[in-house]
Formats: sequence, C-alpha cells, structure tokens
Amino acid sequence: MANPVDTAAQMVLDNQTVNFAGAGELVELLARSEEAHRCYANRWVEFAFGRPLSTEDVPTWDAIATRSLPVADIVAMLVKSPQFSSLSTSASAEAAP
Repeated sequence: MANPVDTAAQMVLDNQTVNFAGAGELVELLARSEEAHRCYANRWVEFAFGRPLSTEDVPTWDAIATRSLPVADIVAMLVKSPQFSSLSTSASAEAAP
C-alpha cells in the first residue's frame, strides 16, 4: 500500500507567507502574483536579448509583466522592441553555448 504524498507547503510570495495544499493551489497563487509575473517577464527579456536586464529594457519588461499574455504575444513584443532590433550578431554568437 502506497503512502499518500503530502504536497502542502508554504513560501514567501509578494512579501507574504502563503500556504498551499498542492500543485493546483500553487499555480493559482503564482497566476495571481505580481512578483511571479515580473520574474517570468524578466526571464523572457534576458533570454530574448541574450544579456541581463538593463535600464533600457524596463519599458518592455513592464509591458510584459503587467499583463497576462500568451507566449506568442510576449515573443512578438520582444522582437518588435528597439532593443531586439539593435542586438549585434557578434553579441548573440558570444552568448551561445
């Protein structure tokens, strides 16, 4: 007989300790979290531009982070940004593994 797995936990999110009883509740908390949205947007910007987030990226980052967007819309916003169109091909090649 298998023992049940306890998936209940707690974490700090948006400067508050939150409790959740499993993956479903965690997903709901993350979906409503401003902190999670900003982190997700940050990772997209850094990936698309091949470098850490910079001051010039903040408007693009904010536009992505403040709305819940499908991935296709995020990609479209990134490739239409001035920062993306000014990326050098040598910088892109250097960032490749």
